[in-house]
Amino acid sequence: MQCKCGDVAFTKELERKKLKAELRFYECRSCQRISNAVLTILGTEVATDLGGSTHARIAFESLTAESAAELLAPFNSVQNEAGQLGLGL
Repeated sequence: MQCKCGDVAFTKELERKKLKAELRFYECRSCQRISNAVLTILGTEVATDLGGSTHARIAFESLTAESAAELLAPFNSVQNEAGQLGLGL
């Protein structure tokens, strides 16, 4: 990916292996500009930095087993409801 400064931005990934969590973003090698981050837990995207917010980064920094379960809960309930309806999500 190309940065606004014209140089190359590389994918960075931070992991919390015990919680199966990953924070992904792009960082420019020249100006160190960082893109919006995406937080995934168990392969499900649960938080994103958008519009200048740092929601995903803050969630990743303070992530515990309990907070990971809370972030996943809405997605799990949708999957459970879809399964009950026979949608197979």
